[in-house]
Amino acid sequence: MKRFLRIIAALLALSFLFCLAGCGEGGAAGQGNASGAAENTTPDVKPPSDEDIAKEDVIKVVSGALESFRAMDIAAAEGYFEAGAAAAADMYFGPLSEAYKDLLRVWTEQLSYEIKSAEVFLLDGIAVVKADVSYKDASNVLAAAGEEYTIRSISLSAEWKAPSDAQIIELFISCMNNAAQSVSPQDAFSAEIGFPLKKIDGEWKIANFTEEMLKVTFCGIAKTVQVFQ
Repeated sequence: MKRFLRIIAALLALSFLFCLAGCGEGGAAGQGNASGAAENTTPDVKPPSDEDIAKEDVIKVVSGALESFRAMDIAAAEGYFEAGAAAAADMYFGPLSEAYKDLLRVWTEQLSYEIKSAEVFLLDGIAVVKADVSYKDASNVLAAAGEEYTIRSISLSAEWKAPSDAQIIELFISCMNNAAQSVSPQDAFSAEIGFPLKKIDGEWKIANFTEEMLKVTFCGIAKTVQVFQ
């Protein structure tokens, strides 16, 4: 009888150990499933593609050029253009006196823009950035200055006889200052402008200084101003 009881006790002990082992394995399996689920829900972080990086770069170039024009920092603005395009910009902006730049800055600082899109063609090394640009059109101020300039230049013609370039520019700036105090620029105009870019020696540059760019960066008066420079 005693032997029979010992056998039963031994069997009960073994069954108890098997139960404990089963519980341990189940817990480990549960933990494994939980950690596996956590791993599966972690999003994959992909590095930016070459195209994404290039888009950021061309947007920075266009934004930098527009910010430079807003501040009338011509040297900085030309740095964002290809050599030929920079020369075209310099044709208009280069001869300007600091006094005239100060006058223009009052209007150019009101320029605002929003980048709408950027397309990059890496194999061809070209890109196009489109932006909505709002600007003040000062052509009415220039018209008023032109009338005063005509009257004053006629009255001074006998005195000057052969006026120097410095005298002409000084007179023109004086007329523009007077007009700016009596006439307000027209309400802001908006234009969508496409900026073509090329990759040159590893750097993106704006390829052309277009008529549209000239109009918005010079408040609509660039071509007329060139006559007086």
